[in-house]
Amino acid sequence: MKSVVNIFMSVLLFLFVFSCKNNDPVSPQNSTQITFSPASVLVGDTLTISGKNFNVDKSKDTVKIGNISATVINASATELKLIVPLSASSGKLTFNNYTPPSTDLIVNHIYVSGSEYNNSGINVIKYWKDTTAHFLTDGISTASSSSIVVSGNKVYVSGSQNNSSSSAVAKYWTNDKSEVILDANDYSYSNSMYISGTDLYNAGTIYTTNYVAAYWKNQTMVKLTDGTYYGNAASIVVSGNDIYVCGFEKNSGNISVAKYWKNGNAMNLSDGVISATANSIFISGSDVYVGGYQYNGSDGKAVATIWKNGVPTKLSDGLHNAYVKNIIIVGSDIYAIGLQYTDSFISIATLWKNGVEIKLGDGVNNSSASSVAVWGKNIYVVGNEKKNSTFYAKMWKNGADFYLPKGINSSDATSIMIAP
Repeated sequence: MKSVVNIFMSVLLFLFVFSCKNNDPVSPQNSTQITFSPASVLVGDTLTISGKNFNVDKSKDTVKIGNISATVINASATELKLIVPLSASSGKLTFNNYTPPSTDLIVNHIYVSGSEYNNSGINVIKYWKDTTAHFLTDGISTASSSSIVVSGNKVYVSGSQNNSSSSAVAKYWTNDKSEVILDANDYSYSNSMYISGTDLYNAGTIYTTNYVAAYWKNQTMVKLTDGTYYGNAASIVVSGNDIYVCGFEKNSGNISVAKYWKNGNAMNLSDGVISATANSIFISGSDVYVGGYQYNGSDGKAVATIWKNGVPTKLSDGLHNAYVKNIIIVGSDIYAIGLQYTDSFISIATLWKNGVEIKLGDGVNNSSASSVAVWGKNIYVVGNEKKNSTFYAKMWKNGADFYLPKGINSSDATSIMIAP
């Protein structure tokens, strides 16, 4: 009898262990070699986790990124797929209260700078982090944004704000709503911002007896033109120890000459006979790319143009006005965005990838593109689009409308950055 009882208890023990092995979610005891891809994700992306002994019932597999729960959308014994939630931040992956070693995941977000008019008709600077809008100015004096950069937990937005005499003053703001005045004189503007290490760079223009192209390293200003002729700095980047700024300066014939400055030394991109303007600069290896436009010599139409090391390439046919506002290089691909006009003078937000035109706007409503970012195979573009006589901030993902809460009044999106 005792032998029979022992056999019976052994069978029960076996069934219990077998049941646990097949139904328990992943735990420290039954999981090894957890891997996941990609190691750096954008909110909304699908994350794939590989391992052993996951529960095939996805509702019983609980995964957290940091302290934020993620929804498992597919499960097998060896693989989980989940959506990275908007509220997630970079942190360790946790499986059913167990955190394996080496599971640090970098979570990136979409940051967009812009502005929106309030009910009093004052333009207020704002930025979006994914779908959440944050206002940076008080709505008492008009302000406009130009650029956004992110470093660690700090978000910086550059632009200008009217002072007590209703004259624009160059400033930048941070996500804690503090502001830094770059130039207290009337009629100064920050058009672009770049961060390198602990240094913050702004490029723009100041007014003395004329408009002067300038940049600021932190809060120290460097003039690029002497004020003899009208000048403007539109974009700034830093590569190694070199500071690159692009823009234009008019000559004695009042012709705008597209140019860039490397460490203060000017390089003309156009001949000074026909007007041209440089709006965006990007450094890739030893190559200097500049995006802008130059007028043709026949009927005075603006031609969207990219200069590579000073050599121009036309992106538009010259039959309608077209402009490049922003340019970036990702791998071997060149992305330029801006706008072009139709015969009926409707502006169309446009992307050129390696010279191939992709229209983002519908050609019925006016639209314009201001900034571009690339994540994996996805292209994100921000700008604005007119709907029912009002311009609203707009984002396109791969040419299709993408989420960006536009508010209720006229608004604009000026710059985009993808960062943790």
